[in-house]
Amino acid sequence: EEGEKAFMHLLRKAGVDANRTLDQTMRAIITDPLYRALSTLAEKKAAWEKPSRPRNTERGARLAKFRPALRNMFRCNPNVFHYTTFATADKLFSQHPIWKQGKIEAECCLVFEEYVAELKSRDVQESRSARSRSVAKVVNLFKQLNVDVVTRWRTANNMVLDSPEWNEDSELRKLPTLTILLAFEDYSGVREREYEDQM
Repeated sequence: EEGEKAFMHLLRKAGVDANRTLDQTMRAIITDPLYRALSTLAEKKAAWEKPSRPRNTERGARLAKFRPALRNMFRCNPNVFHYTTFATADKLFSQHPIWKQGKIEAECCLVFEEYVAELKSRDVQESRSARSRSVAKVVNLFKQLNVDVVTRWRTANNMVLDSPEWNEDSELRKLPTLTILLAFEDYSGVREREYEDQM
């Protein structure tokens, strides 16, 4: 208990407030001899959380009220992408009244990082599904163009590139040559097995 009192004194002495995270707090006080008053990080974290519990509920309520407005602001701005950094967002929204309402920069950063992570996840999902759709289209093209066991890669590739489906489909044209080659190898393997089974 003495160690906990000493550690709490250190927190007050360092001026730790509700806006600091545990990581920021530990970095600020680690050089002080009183830091060793509690031996484990778990004890230090528990002591740090005691006075911050009411602050965390206050912060959570503030974020719950603030988050939808910020997310809507990000969604409505055409300059926010999955690769946009917080520094760029800060420049973009510095004069916006909703952005100014953010009491603490860390809260704005937290909501922004959540939003950007969702955008990145959605972008990855969309690119994966577009790629798999395109690969399926290429395999269908191989079937339509009667690519068989004896067809060479270069011939099959030229047939695909010269086909009207390829020229009309912009999503298909985005497919890299390596992906088409891999689809061709898979398709050829299936056709070879079918051919061997017939013999």
